[in-house]
This record gives sequence, C-alpha cells and structure tokens, in this order.
Amino acid sequence: AGESVNGQPVWKQKKGIFRIYSSRSGCWQIAGNEKFEHDFKDAESIIRCEVPHEGMMPDKVRRAWRRLDGEEYVDDPPILVSTVLYKPAKLHVKTPNGQQRCAGEYVLVAGNTANGQPLWRQMGGKYWLYSGTNGMWIFGSNG
Repeated sequence: AGESVNGQPVWKQKKGIFRIYSSRSGCWQIAGNEKFEHDFKDAESIIRCEVPHEGMMPDKVRRAWRRLDGEEYVDDPPILVSTVLYKPAKLHVKTPNGQQRCAGEYVLVAGNTANGQPLWRQMGGKYWLYSGTNGMWIFGSNG
C-alpha cells in the first residue's frame, strides 16, 4: 500500500525530496527538505492550497496555489498540479465517412500546448489536433 498522511495519499517527487500531502486542516501542501526526508510533515510547506480539499485530489483542486516567498505566502495562479499522462509522439487519424482532409499522421509538437493539453500537427497538411477551452478535442486548420 502507498504512503498516506491525515487519511490522504502522498506523492513523492521523482528524484527529489518533496512530497504532496494533506495537512491536518485538510489542505494540500508541498513540503520536504533533506533534514526531514523521512519526516517531511515537520518541514515547512513551500507551496500550498489554503482551501480545504474536502477529499478532492490535488490535481482536481480548482483554487489558486500559494508559494512561500521569503516569510509569507503569495498567490501564484500559474502553479499547476496535474497527472502525468502518456502523450504519443504520433497519432494516425482515419476518417472514412467524411472530412478526409483531417485524416493522416499527426506529430506531437514538443513543448507546445493548447489550453493545457498536448498539441499535434498534421504531417504534410494544415490541420492541428488540440484541446478547446471546453475540454473537447478539436481538428482545426490555421488558414
């Protein structure tokens, strides 16, 4: 079984010393340092969400995260906690019943995203596969 603190799961940073865990007050936070490698709960949190999670996992919390800046915490809206999903380098799209111009091979555009999701470009064509603001996948062209 995985590690848990205050009745919630804990995530350890890969090749690092930090952990995401639930505080006693039910808020997600990130803490850890070498002194507290095995007892990270006693380390001061460096990033936290001050709104109780009420059982939602850290990637589902839709409130701003705050980070320690000197002696105080400041809002830092760009902080994002997300799940790591496999992003295929190539996608093969078949559209036998219509919109054949969208068919073909799409390649992952490394380092680029659309609305927080991966972005693929059609090889030899003008179409893109991207996530819309409504969370739906969209085929669109740039002209």
